[in-house]
Amino acid sequence: MKTIALNPSLSVSHIIQGMMNVTRERFSPKEVMELITHRLDHGITTFDTAQIYGLGDNEKLIGEALNLNPALKQSTTWITKMGINYPKHPSDIWHYDTRYQTIIHSCEASLNHLGLKHIDVYLIHREDPLMDHESCAKALDECVDRGYIRSYGVSNFDPIKFETLQSHTQRPLITNQIEYHLDCFEHIDNGNFDLFQKHRIHPLIWSPLAQGRLMQSQDLEYQKLRETVLDLADKYHLSPEGIALAFVMHHPSQPVPIIGTTQASRCEHLIESTNIILDHQDWYKLYTAHPQRRLR
Repeated sequence: MKTIALNPSLSVSHIIQGMMNVTRERFSPKEVMELITHRLDHGITTFDTAQIYGLGDNEKLIGEALNLNPALKQSTTWITKMGINYPKHPSDIWHYDTRYQTIIHSCEASLNHLGLKHIDVYLIHREDPLMDHESCAKALDECVDRGYIRSYGVSNFDPIKFETLQSHTQRPLITNQIEYHLDCFEHIDNGNFDLFQKHRIHPLIWSPLAQGRLMQSQDLEYQKLRETVLDLADKYHLSPEGIALAFVMHHPSQPVPIIGTTQASRCEHLIESTNIILDHQDWYKLYTAHPQRRLR
């Protein structure tokens, strides 16, 4: 599998394994270690998690898995995110926190839980309406200076918020992790994909398969889109999910999809999508088959 360079010194695999669905209720540390090993055997070297996943337990479970085979730490690239806080006491509510000390302490906690010497890509998870961009930038740069992280970026930011934070950081924001799939075009419409090309940024894409809802739904509104996906799946000898992934990767900004499946066989089928390039008009067939898309 080819890699995508997020900056001159850091590359990620063309498909990233998302770890949100890896929970202690479903996986032992040994099984997580085996999942990581399987992905490495098939060219996926990059893994994505977040401080909030599993209400703080996901990073701990991954750390336990990595400690079973410490050599995996040298052959993998890790992304994690901070900024979403869940209620820890009866009087608490869900909220965002991107204050300076919170970023520093969250980064230290993630390093400890994952058992890594450094985090490769550290992201602010959500747009914080109370974000002090200058303070946030100072904390991110401090984390690099302390050797905690190799690079930083954001997740779910619109272009204005991205540019504002970028104006305060000493280093470039390396990426923006966003939702993009056959039923979500927010970041085409809001200008983010143009901004990515302006800054030569490769976005990371969460939920690139729309969680499977398009092909599973019986909604007549999406019938044309489902039929188009199936027709192209026959043409390219791919699964419908493979076509959906190829659609995402076709954009000139070279998006990097994050897949959430924990099934080995399904992962292997999705990897096949990296071997084809959609015909230009086939991308538009998919785009215009969506009930809310039209050419202007």
